[in-house]
Amino acid sequence: METEATTATVASAGKGAGNRPLEGMVALVSGGSRGLGRLLSARLAVAGAAIALIARSPGELAAAVGEINRAGGVAAAVSADVTDRRATAAAVAELRERLGTVDILVNNAGISGPIGPAWQARPAEWWQAIEVNLGGAFVLTQLALAHMIPAGRGRIINITSYAGVYRWPLMSAYAASKAALVKLTSKGQVFYRQERMGLDGKSFAIVKFRSMFDDAERHTGPVWAVAGDPRVTPLGRFMRRSNIDELPQLWNVLMGEMSIVGPRPERPHFVEQFRHKIPQYMLRHKVKAGLTGWAQVNGWRGNTPLEKRIEYDLYYIENWSVRLDLKIMWLTLVRGFFHKHAY
Repeated sequence: METEATTATVASAGKGAGNRPLEGMVALVSGGSRGLGRLLSARLAVAGAAIALIARSPGELAAAVGEINRAGGVAAAVSADVTDRRATAAAVAELRERLGTVDILVNNAGISGPIGPAWQARPAEWWQAIEVNLGGAFVLTQLALAHMIPAGRGRIINITSYAGVYRWPLMSAYAASKAALVKLTSKGQVFYRQERMGLDGKSFAIVKFRSMFDDAERHTGPVWAVAGDPRVTPLGRFMRRSNIDELPQLWNVLMGEMSIVGPRPERPHFVEQFRHKIPQYMLRHKVKAGLTGWAQVNGWRGNTPLEKRIEYDLYYIENWSVRLDLKIMWLTLVRGFFHKHAY
């Protein structure tokens, strides 16, 4: 087995219990050298945890450790392939020797994509995804539980999934792990309810993962999010760009308050403004609001002209058909969920 290790240990800053709820804990993050794993590692460090990283790239691991170092945290990293049980066990043992017993495990290592829709995957791709994304998580979970069970404590968060490889969040069953991330990385409730206007102008409470700091609008009242909005948490920025924060709205669909496809619902505060400025604005409430819509798949969302969004919403209402709904759902998958105007 060949491993490379990088360690950074610095004096912890801001040790107040209220500001560092994970003080004294060790968080092991697989695939923590890039993307969401790296962001989460940095946030866990700010919350007081010592960070143990496992990934395949020594260079990226060194950069991630350096980032935590500069933020005033404690980190150690070992390069290993999570599909190699022997190498992974040796890496975990080395990290335990440096930092202590693992209290939090985040299974984040996975194949980066996109490769293609799951239903078009070749068998070789399928088994590779299972080996990396699920097999790796299984190995690390077993190794972590061997110490968590005797200690009588521990948290395991599974982010990795086969659907995650293909970057289709709505096809993945990992919503529960996102809730755990929200809770770990910022104060406040996991879920956020907000009044929106739906079919026939009736209000309902939309459900989202909280992506902003608690009481974000206490001093401003209802305002739209903008680029670099300071109210958005670091994890929330990723969730908003990828639309992961919208996943809980499947509950609204199940309750009959929303549809999969339709105009996106707006807050009554803004509806009252727009109805007097934009002709035919209220016609968009003649159908159920949706998780995705004709305007969204054509790029009209977030900080884009409202008039264009209404134009596309009205086109959808006037030309509705099952075929159009299927086309919108297909375009949502093909064009992905990340959008430059999502703040």
